[in-house]
Amino acid sequence: PRHNIPMRSFLRRPIQKNLPKILQKNFNKIMQRIYTGQAEKVLNDIGNDARNIVINSFESHGADGEWAPLTEETIRRKTVNGRKGDAPLIDTGNLRLSIDYKVVLTKKG
Repeated sequence: PRHNIPMRSFLRRPIQKNLPKILQKNFNKIMQRIYTGQAEKVLNDIGNDARNIVINSFESHGADGEWAPLTEETIRRKTVNGRKGDAPLIDTGNLRLSIDYKVVLTKKG
């Protein structure tokens, strides 16, 4: 905002918008796994779902396409060596490829 660059929340917004739907849809399965001592499996499934949501948001230009389009100047700057430069937050693809999760369990007490 300080430099007239629109916010493109590639982590927070897609997860806030989509993860609750997935959790609600799978609520009974999640509760059954927790009840049977498979909480770590549940957390890994949630982490994997969150990672997939974020990765897919790059293709849809945010949570349901809400990222502002790039300016013509930015597209021109990003278009090199036959590559299209019209995708927000994608230049080399390294950011998208770096999205991952890790479940860390700690003992209480």
